[in-house]
Amino acid sequence: MDGDSQTATLGTGATAEPVSMLVEGTVVTMDAERRVIADGAVAIAGDRITEVGDAADLRARHPDARRIGGARRYVIPGLIDCHNHIAQALCRESTVEDFPNIYRIYIPAEAIQSTDDVRVSARVAFAQLLRAGVTTMTETTCTVSHEEPIAETVMETGIRCALARGMWDRESRLAGNYEQITGKSWYRDDPAALADDLDYTKEFFAKWFTKGEGRLRPWVHNLGVPSCSDERYLATDELVQEWGTGIMTHINRDREEIELSVSLFGHRPLEHLASIGALTERLVAIHAMLTTDREIDLMAEAGAKLAHAPVVCTDIMSAVTRVPLMRARGITVGLGCDTIINDLLKLMR
Repeated sequence: MDGDSQTATLGTGATAEPVSMLVEGTVVTMDAERRVIADGAVAIAGDRITEVGDAADLRARHPDARRIGGARRYVIPGLIDCHNHIAQALCRESTVEDFPNIYRIYIPAEAIQSTDDVRVSARVAFAQLLRAGVTTMTETTCTVSHEEPIAETVMETGIRCALARGMWDRESRLAGNYEQITGKSWYRDDPAALADDLDYTKEFFAKWFTKGEGRLRPWVHNLGVPSCSDERYLATDELVQEWGTGIMTHINRDREEIELSVSLFGHRPLEHLASIGALTERLVAIHAMLTTDREIDLMAEAGAKLAHAPVVCTDIMSAVTRVPLMRARGITVGLGCDTIINDLLKLMR
């Protein structure tokens, strides 16, 4: 702090650049004291925040700085979108109140997009997110050819991104209610597909981990228990532990997924991951709407996190994620736009 003022000066070193911009308004600092400065400002030098405090004080000390914002504006830390599918941004209007939409609309529409289509979709989505105050987002790709254009657009736009990539190595089928009288659900894993995808994932990590001053962080996307083998969950957990990132997985999203897991393994999906040692603090569970008390306990014990997409809960029509109980158990919960609406403030409302 500078004297008795509310201004906090951040360490910048003796050769720091001069302050070039003041962002003014009601500043929500989110610092240790949770200060809210009614007539405040954030001072920026180059690409760094150097001071946060009283607007009049900062104006007096940096008279040549450009000023933006002002009265009736709020200055907050950048928001984090914890789940999205960027390649689906161009087709989301086709899915409103048109159910079921995931396998009938989203996935086919995503699959036919060219790399140029994906770049356009990414620019649209990133512009919407940045305009809504989202400076960091997480992407779970489902198509290999989309990964490079999305990563390149991250570099182009300046947004920060955890980009989770990965393909499935398991084929599975759930026997229907009446089929189960004479037949059984089944699954078949493909070790060769796993080996190939792990090799590609390592190359992707090595290429992108150092790009854009660390704005892009490669993660792993394991689509879910019906699509990914136990070996894949364990091998990718070793990989992300080595690189210091994590795994995102769609889980406990619909009744069929849970029925398949119980019929094949005798466990619900999150229970199954815990039983093989793949439920860890490096795992982010996406959706987890149909989650039991026991599974919530397992998540809490393991330190696993939740990416909650509240609008999609109503779209899928399965259930509403038990966020209050999860938070009470100490589970970290983040909100995800999941393509439907690229605006976290509207999502909160």
